[in-house]
Amino acid sequence: MYRDRVLKLAASRDENLPGVRYAATNLSPLAQSMLNLTALMIQSEKEEDVTRKRRDLLNAIHEARYSLASIMNGLRAYLAFKSNSSLDEIKLYSERLGSNLTAIHADPELLTLDQADSLEQFEGSMGKFKQHLDELISIHSSEKWRMDSYLIRTEIGPLVNEIGKHVGKMVASLRDQASSTSQDLANQVSSTIGLVFVLLVVGVLVGVSGAYFISRAIVAPLVETQSAMADIASGNGDLTKRIKVSGNDEIAQLANAFNLFAEKIQGIIKEVSGITDNVANASERMTVVTDETTAPRTRFFRESSAGRVSNGSPVRLCSFSLLASGLKRVRIES
Repeated sequence: MYRDRVLKLAASRDENLPGVRYAATNLSPLAQSMLNLTALMIQSEKEEDVTRKRRDLLNAIHEARYSLASIMNGLRAYLAFKSNSSLDEIKLYSERLGSNLTAIHADPELLTLDQADSLEQFEGSMGKFKQHLDELISIHSSEKWRMDSYLIRTEIGPLVNEIGKHVGKMVASLRDQASSTSQDLANQVSSTIGLVFVLLVVGVLVGVSGAYFISRAIVAPLVETQSAMADIASGNGDLTKRIKVSGNDEIAQLANAFNLFAEKIQGIIKEVSGITDNVANASERMTVVTDETTAPRTRFFRESSAGRVSNGSPVRLCSFSLLASGLKRVRIES
């Protein structure tokens, strides 16, 4: 609504400036008519003889015409610039016009019929001219002398101020909301940081604990297997010892393989130990039988037989004895 009104005022000078419109409608036509009357009075004077009185009359008519024109010029300046000096000029020349009319009336006998008729019409229009002039000055000195400014000042301005107040309240409300939201976000960020820190600590503890238990689950069986194999390799191992097996992973399979290996070694050692005992017993019996058989013979024969036996049997007996003693060093527990 205001946009259309402002555009209309900007497009039309007469709508925007009521004083200009009033002057163009009422004052300018009347002033032009009065100037034409003075022109007729001057034209009628050309047909008269030139005398001093007539020259004074003609000067008075010219002065009246000039005063009226000066009033209109001052009025235009006031409409354009709205200055007090223009009003002073209008007032000055209005007074001069009255003095000029008085000078023209000084000797009515000098006036021709045309001059008298024109003067009568001029004076008749003078009252309307002053009335319109006062009205024009009143319009142009009021707040409505320029309608776009008046509209902005009385309607648009207060509306804009009211909108500004509401906008200010909205901005303040939004600023408060933003501040509150920022504080809430800051609190949430602080809480989140604390939660993340706690989760991080818990995660580290869980990770360390998990790594510890996993390492124990993996390393302990390996250490146990390595220790058992080291005992066996050193010759002092307990072949009855077995590794505890749990699960079915690679470490459990290794423990099973070790247990199977130890069990087989234990069986082999048992068999070898039995055979060794038998061989040792047989060697002892053979020695006894040999000694008993060779005792009654002669020394020569005994020496000959002893030399052959000493070259073979004692060596074999020594080998069997060493084997038996070595196997007995390994502790077997059934």
